[in-house]
Amino acid sequence: AKQVQVADFTIDNIDPELKVVYDNNDVLNEKYYNAPRKATLTIDEHNFRASDVKITMTAENNHQPVELPIVSEWETDPDPKKADLHTATILYDKDADYTFDIEYTDLSGRAMKDYKQDVFVVDNTDPVITVNYFAVQADGTKVDITEDVNVSSKDAIKYVNRDYVSFEADIIIQELNFNQEDVEYSANGTKHDTKMEDAKSGWTTQEDGITRTKNIKFVQQDIYKVDLAYADLAGRKAQFVNDNNEKKYETDYICLDTIDPEGVLTVTGSNPNAW
Repeated sequence: AKQVQVADFTIDNIDPELKVVYDNNDVLNEKYYNAPRKATLTIDEHNFRASDVKITMTAENNHQPVELPIVSEWETDPDPKKADLHTATILYDKDADYTFDIEYTDLSGRAMKDYKQDVFVVDNTDPVITVNYFAVQADGTKVDITEDVNVSSKDAIKYVNRDYVSFEADIIIQELNFNQEDVEYSANGTKHDTKMEDAKSGWTTQEDGITRTKNIKFVQQDIYKVDLAYADLAGRKAQFVNDNNEKKYETDYICLDTIDPEGVLTVTGSNPNAW
């Protein structure tokens, strides 16, 4: 009798299926997350080979490349009833702009559906705000108000006299994911109801791409109450660096005195030699 050679073969009519689940879905402004994200990738496929999975990622922070996150080893579900499920994880824990894409074709040549690329930003860093107050002399020299004798501080109020051309503040925000319209700033007069410009425009970005600055001028005599708050595109609230290098912000009060006292000084007393 003739021997018949038996060949094993597999018929595969089913495309691989992919499921990507992120543990952090608290998104702001369409793509910003203020904490790390872990992605769990699951491919449902009987004829699976891990080396055929093609994952493409990019990561950069402020236009500089960042080390790519590691894709874990693929693991097959130990439950025999779920043996077609194969899982890997990716942890995105660094500050960066990320993209993720994936392709897979099984052993029979069947490809899974095209995956829409993920694009998102992880931001773990709080913005930092510094406010520097200074006076400007006629020759343009800036004077640090904390050192000048014509400026005093009493009862948490900074007093500035009229001997200067102007009194100004530089607001500095250190933040990559910045939107100037989110700056909450007010510096309104409490005595004469002087209205100052808001800080939702006119910001300048320095060469490092992170430092944002805006100059505010105090012109009219008044006592100004200065309040400032900011949260970045990921929702992280700003930390403030004050004069003591402490990361907190307290309301500033600025007294701008541009007018000399008027009237006649009269001294009365019974002792002519008192002076």
